[in-house]
Amino acid sequence: MTDERLRLELLVGSLAPHGSTTEQEALVERLETFEHAGTADVTVQVWGRRVCPEGPTARTAAGRFALDRLAAFRAWAAATDRSLEPFFRTEHHRSALGGESYPAVALPSVALAEFSGDDLVFLTPHVAGGRPVSVSERLDALEGDGRPPDLVAP
Repeated sequence: MTDERLRLELLVGSLAPHGSTTEQEALVERLETFEHAGTADVTVQVWGRRVCPEGPTARTAAGRFALDRLAAFRAWAAATDRSLEPFFRTEHHRSALGGESYPAVALPSVALAEFSGDDLVFLTPHVAGGRPVSVSERLDALEGDGRPPDLVAP
């Protein structure tokens, strides 16, 4: 990691998620404390509930953004011996109109990507050593002085 200021990117399926609004609002408020303290830049991005890697929507700005992030997340997971399953999973859907089947990647309702410059240095949620690591857990670690070793970016 370089000496650049940490950039925290909260990715959400919706700004008005069904059943998890309070949790999402609490996460945004926690992230705002980093920005107010001057320790990180924070952005909130809506990236939807799933993304199709094929077809015309993959060529839109929103589709490219989601697929680019997904590629970076997969590369980070492979390089750090972590798993993105079951949080990011490929599903097959059948079109109600044409009946054709197509793959789509289901995205978690909330994810936190941490960047130093352009480099992804940490992502939650993920599984490390068979144990799921949540966004809230990661924020606990970032807010504290001593980060547990399994939550620290390599």
